Amino acid sequence: MSVKELQARIDKLSEEIETQRLVLNTIERSRSVLQRQLNEIHDPIARLPREISSEIFLQCLPRPPRSGIHHMPITLLNICNTWTDIALSITALWTVICVISPSCRGFRDVLEGWIKRARGHPLELRLAMTDKIDKDIAFVLRQHTAQLKRLEIGLEDGIWVYDIPFCEPEPLWVQKGAKGREPTSALHSLSIIGTGQGYLHHDWASILQLLRRSPSLVELSLHNTEFYPTRQGPVVSPNLRRFVLGQNLSDYESDEIILQTIVAPRLESLTLESARHEPGYE
Repeated sequence: MSVKELQARIDKLSEEIETQRLVLNTIERSRSVLQRQLNEIHDPIARLPREISSEIFLQCLPRPPRSGIHHMPITLLNICNTWTDIALSITALWTVICVISPSCRGFRDVLEGWIKRARGHPLELRLAMTDKIDKDIAFVLRQHTAQLKRLEIGLEDGIWVYDIPFCEPEPLWVQKGAKGREPTSALHSLSIIGTGQGYLHHDWASILQLLRRSPSLVELSLHNTEFYPTRQGPVVSPNLRRFVLGQNLSDYESDEIILQTIVAPRLESLTLESARHEPGYE
């Protein structure tokens, strides 16, 4: 055969291969659709009322919460279409978020998708900080500050309170929310916990800034931390009802600093625990 004839034959075979590949892809898609339908018939979750299957999924959430592609509820999206549809329809699955800093590569996309599925509902956020929050992660969190209802912060030694996205100096980040609300106006519960071996030394002024921006705060807990004095005046927390100072200090000086700068007219419960592991009292 001539060169021209050989090339023509090769071109024809290539066209036939491509045609067969398209046919094979179509058959495989059809088989996948049928397999999913068969799986749904055998899947007990798919046969349950949506209210029951939703409650089962909610019971699968880890405590404390974890975030990432290998944890609930992300795992539920990788089972089948039915489970994905159920998981995406349950807003409460996506209102609890854990952010570990430093975050893994690509976590910003995971975080943005997670918050989007919450559909604007109040958020419960757990920050575990062994280093400063990545700038891109901090940016995403700040965009949704007005949704925060519960905030728990775990700090390793060397991480300061003002490293937290919501405690930075006001001119750097604060933006008024809808209708003039402060960014953390919906915050209901705040907990700051030192997770290192020693007591953490923090700027009390940064906490006071956060309290001023959080008029709806009902619960406040401070554990394994010690605060430097501040020249700021007292902060009125009009709705604070429960306040816990848990094993914070080497002496009572910082207790006095804290208690002298928070005015809580509706306080119902105050718990103090010394660093000397003496019994707490209410």
